[in-house]
Amino acid sequence: MSPDYREFELSQSPVQAEVTKWVEDVLSGRALPDRQSGIQSSVLRRVYELCPELQPAIIKGILILLHELADNPNSILRITPAGTWLLLLAERSFIPEEYRGGAIAAVLKLVHNSQPLEDFDRSLLPESDDIHLRAYQSLVALEYHADVSFWTRDSAVSKWYDVVAIEGIAQDSLDALFGWLLEIEWHPLIDRGLMNLGPYFVEKYGAEEIEKAAKILPQDKMNRLRKALFWD
Repeated sequence: MSPDYREFELSQSPVQAEVTKWVEDVLSGRALPDRQSGIQSSVLRRVYELCPELQPAIIKGILILLHELADNPNSILRITPAGTWLLLLAERSFIPEEYRGGAIAAVLKLVHNSQPLEDFDRSLLPESDDIHLRAYQSLVALEYHADVSFWTRDSAVSKWYDVVAIEGIAQDSLDALFGWLLEIEWHPLIDRGLMNLGPYFVEKYGAEEIEKAAKILPQDKMNRLRKALFWD
């Protein structure tokens, strides 16, 4: 069972509280010289690598802040890019296995507690500022497994969610992915999602299995698939 990080936060030691505050300050830029932008996640990863004795406290601080991001719509993590930098740390290659369940629980809560941006709003904000979309991306990075309906439930609001849906569905089943692609209207963001997926897709399943499963697609969609995966 995943630890209850809300309860943990209330009882965290002075040292843990200090580390959690430092992690938040790095993410917000307050702990960086001249508030440099774009290096927050890299700084945390580097300190994590160089200071093994601090690794458990840094990870627990990240998990506490993930729950803060999910629970508090007025948090600095929600209303500034700091939340995006935090979510960039929520991936299986960085979060130790014993803490992955806690990270997934927090990000799922964020999906529930935030709203997708409609397509007409996306021109007003860069992709990284859509915290709801970023949460879905983090679930993919954490290798969270869910059915097609979970990954596609916000597609009617914005086609950007189809990009994430491709990656989420592909983690589990070629048949589910191509069955979904068969039913939906193909649009340029589908091409983008398949291009993003390409190397992982081929490594996981192999080109032969992909082509075999994709035979259910009509020729026009098959042509788009081959082009997106650079097979033509």
